Amino acid sequence: MEIVENHRPERPAGRFWRLSRDPEFVLGVNEPGLAGAQAPGDSVVRDDLEGTVFDVRGLARLPDGRVALLSQGNHQIFIFEPSGTLSRGIGGRGNGPGEFVGPEHLQYLPPDTLAVWDQWMGPVSYFDTTGTFLGSRRIDLGRMLGALSGGSAESPTTPLADGSFVVRVQRPRPNFTRPGDGTVFRYPPVEFVRLDLRTYVSRSLGTWDGAEVWAVPQGTRNAAPELSDIEETDLVLDSRIAIGGDPASVYITNADRNEVLRFSLDGTLVRVIRRTTGPVGVTAAADAARKEHLVWLAESMGQDYLVTMMEALPRRAYYPAIASLAVDSEGNLWTREWSTSETGMPNQWSVFSQEGRWLGVLEGPEDPWLCLGNVLPCWFGKDFVLVLRVDDYGREMVAGYRIHKEG
Repeated sequence: MEIVENHRPERPAGRFWRLSRDPEFVLGVNEPGLAGAQAPGDSVVRDDLEGTVFDVRGLARLPDGRVALLSQGNHQIFIFEPSGTLSRGIGGRGNGPGEFVGPEHLQYLPPDTLAVWDQWMGPVSYFDTTGTFLGSRRIDLGRMLGALSGGSAESPTTPLADGSFVVRVQRPRPNFTRPGDGTVFRYPPVEFVRLDLRTYVSRSLGTWDGAEVWAVPQGTRNAAPELSDIEETDLVLDSRIAIGGDPASVYITNADRNEVLRFSLDGTLVRVIRRTTGPVGVTAAADAARKEHLVWLAESMGQDYLVTMMEALPRRAYYPAIASLAVDSEGNLWTREWSTSETGMPNQWSVFSQEGRWLGVLEGPEDPWLCLGNVLPCWFGKDFVLVLRVDDYGREMVAGYRIHKEG
């Protein structure tokens, strides 16, 4: 096991990569003032796809510039040409070959295969990028549950390219008693387990802290009938996972400190990646900005009853070290984090090489709602980042930002 400690990035600000300030293309709504609107001379591709870019659960940019997205709401993969034109839909609702009940994950497997994982550990369906159905693989749910020891069909999963997946299993905490109203605490621990679907042998990747939550005070819950049953709400701290690289690896962090652990698929701890930078404090202005974002999100989703609770959330002294993880197609690890800019939300990325070296820091995109797991997925390639965004009306759009590496 190797420990890599980083005291500063190899390339300083202004001399590292950068993301384009505006997206080079947007797939989704097309109205003046929104990200999909086209200004004279810019390179944004317009396409009226409202109702198609809906409940997106996975993204990928293919080597020829086409974009694949998985719409759980439409039970299909949609393929867009580099021009932004929708060229084909793949799959459909149902239990037949090449159909989906509730598609949860999309994987691009180079050079020309797309894999879709159905809900509740259902079958995995394989297609080529022209839309031809190549076959499927069934999961023996009984054997899977026997190997997981405590997991269920609804346990969150992260698929790997070799046909296995990592399952997040909630573990009980002996003698755990819920703290009183107004308390901030972390849920009982979780265990990440890699399950080989050929042998149904499991490999533990360790036990990690559960999500940080706030025990909502009774007075806040009394503000609206819809809040009466909300005893806790998640804050910003949780264990995070990402997969990728060559050889394929699993990255996990507790997120409360600048440390990410890299595991091989057999469960061996290969590398500990650390930074020695200090925490970023949460100012009053940053806390207010964060709450404004949360209120906007609640209102855009038609959940106005949550506004009272969002405004009452406690202020942290410091931000968590890491907000989310991702691995790009070149095997680099990206960690999303907060800066001192008082935006209230994570607004920059640190990039680490496969060897664990801290290469540099990128700002943006200027959107607080990026890469929130399977809910707002991202995809990181050699030259592009794809993100799912939500406009002021709660409508989804996929934006593509170019990675400029000439710095």
